[in-house]
Amino acid sequence: MTLDLPQLAERISGFATAFRLETLDAYTSASDGGDVARYLAGEPAPDPERKERWLSQLRAERAQGRIRQRVHVLTSPVSPYLRYECEWGYAPNVGRARTSASSTWPSGPGRRHWTSITTSG
Repeated sequence: MTLDLPQLAERISGFATAFRLETLDAYTSASDGGDVARYLAGEPAPDPERKERWLSQLRAERAQGRIRQRVHVLTSPVSPYLRYECEWGYAPNVGRARTSASSTWPSGPGRRHWTSITTSG
């Protein structure tokens, strides 16, 4: 099933636990506020306050007992976009990182998945 962003937001709005698996080397999103372009141009990282709205949402969800989990499978060599994600996105927030010597990964359209494991209410 393919959903646009409003449909996805509605579908997972009441989640208790949500898991996202990312397998692509790059994603395009207007919500990055131009961060990718600034990173690639060698500019300094944005002020963490700019991300405060999102971080507040995550803290509120956690206080309600809601859990978000995200796994991004990285390929080698790491793309410029993945370097951006690791250095500006994951580094301050990562819970765990693992490497694997495997050189194969299942392919398919989109190769990005959201799973709402349980719902509240």
